[in-house]
Amino acid sequence: MIGFFLQEKMTFAKQARYVLQQLGKMMGVKMIEINDLSERLPLVDALLFYGRSVPTIDVDLPIIYCAQVNYAGAAGLTPHDVRTIVTAQPDLPAKISYLFSSDIPQQQNPLYADEKTLDVMISWSEKKVQCAVDIISTCFYFLSLENERRATDRDVFHRFQRPFSPVGEVVYESPVVDRYAKMLKKLLLQLAPHLQTSPLWPDNKSFALALSHDVDRIPTWTITKMKRVLRADHSPYANALIRTFRLAQSLACPENWLGNFNFISRLEQRFDAASTFFFISRHRHELDPKYKMNSQLIRQGMEIVQKRGCDIGLHGTIPSATESGFLELEKEDLEFFIDKDIPGGRQHYLCYTHDTLQLWQDAKLKYDSTLGFSNHTGYRCGTGFPFQLHDGERPVPLLEIPLILMDTVLLLESKQFLSAAEAWRVIEKHLEETRDNNSLLTINWHSSELHPVDVYGYSLLYSKILGWVQENDGWLASLNQVYDWWTLR
Repeated sequence: MIGFFLQEKMTFAKQARYVLQQLGKMMGVKMIEINDLSERLPLVDALLFYGRSVPTIDVDLPIIYCAQVNYAGAAGLTPHDVRTIVTAQPDLPAKISYLFSSDIPQQQNPLYADEKTLDVMISWSEKKVQCAVDIISTCFYFLSLENERRATDRDVFHRFQRPFSPVGEVVYESPVVDRYAKMLKKLLLQLAPHLQTSPLWPDNKSFALALSHDVDRIPTWTITKMKRVLRADHSPYANALIRTFRLAQSLACPENWLGNFNFISRLEQRFDAASTFFFISRHRHELDPKYKMNSQLIRQGMEIVQKRGCDIGLHGTIPSATESGFLELEKEDLEFFIDKDIPGGRQHYLCYTHDTLQLWQDAKLKYDSTLGFSNHTGYRCGTGFPFQLHDGERPVPLLEIPLILMDTVLLLESKQFLSAAEAWRVIEKHLEETRDNNSLLTINWHSSELHPVDVYGYSLLYSKILGWVQENDGWLASLNQVYDWWTLR
């Protein structure tokens, strides 16, 4: 067990407690607050001291000192303020971005240095680590979506996108919070080898992959898709006749006109995996899915996936992200239709504003998985781990399972437009990052992009992802399973 001490009891203390609670779960470490270091300390393995001055106390405990700076400076951060610490230590993250730091004396053994200035930022001795980087403020900046609240630009759907970031896009390329969690855990175990940690994932799996499918269309072929797969560029089939033949095979397959529910759930069964299918329950906007909940196809599709251990989630309409009351009605409709409680949801088109947080609470959702990017892969919240949402003022009683990777970002002409081989290189980097941090990677593979007869390589790519996770001792899970595990552990 780790004790933490906050030197500043008023300034930023609530935010620091929130961050340490999230980091504790990400490390599998129990943490308790110590309010007075002059009294007898509880039985803890090490002490994390967060404050503006280096502690001079004499305690017979290993100590990690983390410098605290004025978080009000977050309002003026620019891309020039995003810096990186680096280390050559093989068991630690090689690079981690940071936003806040202070000048403090260092120990005799350098551990991390600033990548540009080479100034020592983290150092250690036998029983002490001193960190000039304000890890707590940096993590809070990401987990509370501070960057988005500062940004003034939004797209036509009122969405924040990576190019709108006041501190630049580079901060979203790696999971900053996950890397700090890994670093802190490694340092704590080095200082206190007998520290007890709990498994992050079931059966002590080393990482997890959360599988989800937004159900946006039932007949899966469109004219645009057919034109795309018949093009020579980006196709795994160089011969035009082969491409045409495989398309004809796929068009003739009944599964493609029935939603692919049977194919997807059987495929996942082969890997002992389950997934969450997000269904819409009403049509409110011209870009909302047009199928109807009471159709026989939808009813049969839901029955098939649930029989095979998959979950049903709520796919909120575009207006429900901003209009009060819509999401509550949509959730009630879906729950009535399947006669089950719906714990989680994801907004269609990933529509989200700061006000959406309250609408999720009004609808009594327990988790969300909207917070990703519609045009890029990346770590919008600085983490792949589930975490409790925070509105900037207080924690929100809602778990976020952040979306990191979406198929349409990779394959659509209007986005990255990658071949399956090119997309695999992007995906593999995210998988390796997740495995290295013992974290979670949540993906959205639309049900309309998984075909029994693969034409452009993305169905085979999905199978390749599942196989990679299985081979690397990862847990393949639905979002409901992730929620249940994370909240009970």
